[in-house]
Amino acid sequence: MVANASAIFALALTGCLALMALASRAIGYRPVVVSSGSMAPTMRTGDIAVTDPRGAIAVGTVIDFATGRGSRIHRVVGIEPNGYRTKGDANQSADSGIVATSQVRGTGVLLVPFVGLPRQWLAKGQWLQLALTAFRLSCSVFVARRGWRLPSRARRKRTT
Repeated sequence: MVANASAIFALALTGCLALMALASRAIGYRPVVVSSGSMAPTMRTGDIAVTDPRGAIAVGTVIDFATGRGSRIHRVVGIEPNGYRTKGDANQSADSGIVATSQVRGTGVLLVPFVGLPRQWLAKGQWLQLALTAFRLSCSVFVARRGWRLPSRARRKRTT
């Protein structure tokens, strides 16, 4: 009974987190996988930051912005005449460059923990992590599914 309840809870939680990240696209938001530890402990590697491309920017706002190597998520620590000064929460000093307004892709509105980990494991070739996660989810489905069906004795009693 406890295993069944735990499995159902794990599946429901995983499903809800994944739905939050994916459904955000339908309302115009942009989910971004956090790929470095520069925003720790606020954001961990593998979390998904949901950003709003229309959000207002002020000091303290987390922004997603384009760089020469992709995108980066950092916090605005200053507003300059030609853009924004940013810094990762885990970094000692502010970023060396200024982020131009045209580079900003969105402002952070929601943090969905852990859901981006499988994508990162796939990109890095961490097959064992992927396999273990798939195995755990499969076991959860199996254990949870057993509780959805009535045992054969209970079924016989209900029909007679």
